[in-house]
Amino acid sequence: MSYNPRVHHRSSIRLKDYDYSTAGSYYITLCTADRHCILGSVKNAEIHLSEIGKIVGQDWRAIPSHYSNVSLDAFQVMPNHLHGIITINDRVSRDMTPSCPTMNKCERRFGQPISGSVSSIIGAYKSGVTIKSRNTGFSGKSIWQSRFYDHIIRSDFDLYMIQQYIELNPLIWEYDIDNPEAKSISFAEFEELLVKKFGITGQALYMVLDSKKMSRVRVI
Repeated sequence: MSYNPRVHHRSSIRLKDYDYSTAGSYYITLCTADRHCILGSVKNAEIHLSEIGKIVGQDWRAIPSHYSNVSLDAFQVMPNHLHGIITINDRVSRDMTPSCPTMNKCERRFGQPISGSVSSIIGAYKSGVTIKSRNTGFSGKSIWQSRFYDHIIRSDFDLYMIQQYIELNPLIWEYDIDNPEAKSISFAEFEELLVKKFGITGQALYMVLDSKKMSRVRVI
């Protein structure tokens, strides 16, 4: 699911007192600064990455080489955002275990995320991508928004639905509200388009048409 300011307001993006270094899978969405489409373009439902977009993809795939306890699942670079699933398999070592009950409390005490947590992994990733992007001519402070959206994946069904949504992202970009040139479409027309043009049926169709996901489409 792409970032939606009406749903993922900055004050409530992260769960209070949840330890984000806990083993588990996390669905991550990163958006570019001001939603500028600097990562590529979508043509005929296929993503064509810019030089910065290629760096975004390459560095995302390289995350496990920097964190031995981290593995990746589905991910997709879009023109102005990235969707990806990160799995933290266990804590890196005992000395990285927080000395206080929850990560948020530790962050407040020391002013920085715990090593090996989702925050530290994504923070390092975002910084690395911005630094490398300067070799392409990018001169801004960061290519990213300051915050990111995360969702804790709690079941196999949840994982499957998110995997399907990530895979389908390029197909619905033409109608995605993150697309500055998005077309408006009625709910009925959108459903017909998914079934007849893209052959999307079953649970995948349900997932895209789910009311929460439909907030990403310009429905008239």
